[in-house]
Amino acid sequence: MLGFAALWAGTGNDPIVDAPVLAGGLYAALLVTAFITTTIHIGRRVTGIHGRSAQMARMFGAAWFTAFAAFGLLAVGLGRADASDTVTTVFMSALPCFIAGMLYLARGLIWSDSLQFQLGMVNTLVAGVATVVSAPHHHLVLSIAGGGAFLVAAARSSRTTS
Repeated sequence: MLGFAALWAGTGNDPIVDAPVLAGGLYAALLVTAFITTTIHIGRRVTGIHGRSAQMARMFGAAWFTAFAAFGLLAVGLGRADASDTVTTVFMSALPCFIAGMLYLARGLIWSDSLQFQLGMVNTLVAGVATVVSAPHHHLVLSIAGGGAFLVAAARSSRTTS
């Protein structure tokens, strides 16, 4: 949420904050922090799980890794195909939201978790909507709608587990 808001505020023809490198650095730092935090969280959650559940958790973790490794390769492919900066920016911003949305859909299906499934539906659609909004405003869509969906899901989850 904050990373995309920083990109929105710091990029484009008339940025609110004239610091695109700072905005990109903040986005990258938050993305790495999210990856590390998620990895630690999942590692703690699956400790002690054995059998089929452990296999499913490992496979699901591998799916995340594979999807984001492919994301990196797609970035290289766009560069080699001489995609414009605008196309690359919109695509590479929306794709992580799309990937996460699809994986949340899968998680909801695997574990019969309607909240995760709904979060996946919303984020997959948000990624699609973001691609039809002009740059840099697609970052604002990803920040508010994508990040907002995660905040709503977290609030709903905390109410059901308390």
